[in-house]
Amino acid sequence: MSEGAGVEYSAHDSEIAEALERELRLSVSPHATIAAVRRRPSAYRTSFPIEELDVTLEDGRSLELVLKEGGRGALREDARMAKPEWLYDPLREIEVYRSVLAAVSAGTAKYYGSVVDAERDRYWLFIERMPGVELFQVGPIDTWAEAARWLARARQANTGR
Repeated sequence: MSEGAGVEYSAHDSEIAEALERELRLSVSPHATIAAVRRRPSAYRTSFPIEELDVTLEDGRSLELVLKEGGRGALREDARMAKPEWLYDPLREIEVYRSVLAAVSAGTAKYYGSVVDAERDRYWLFIERMPGVELFQVGPIDTWAEAARWLARARQANTGR
């Protein structure tokens, strides 16, 4: 199911497929059944591992997804040392996609599901893979500052904080 000789994955293909199918039955269709999943490391890894998933459903539909692992143990060593424990919140990004962005038409990646298992330090986020370039290549810093302000307002409206 996966490709990329010599690549170490934190989870087996079957674990990914089982969790993803469960989430697709909530986000796509109660009858969504995965026929095949191809996974590969993304060239756009951040401090956390990111994989690209090419998913084929039994009904013939194809989905191009991203799997981001958000567990502290999945952080690159240098990032783990640089990021204080009190700043780390693996649920933040999951909740932004699940609650905030799903409620607005912001042109962001569609949320397809997540896995939260604190005992296993497993925080998986399944979102739509979108074409694009790295943020540093797009527009002036003022644009990104305004985007951050918008997100803060949206979060405040959603959570009251």
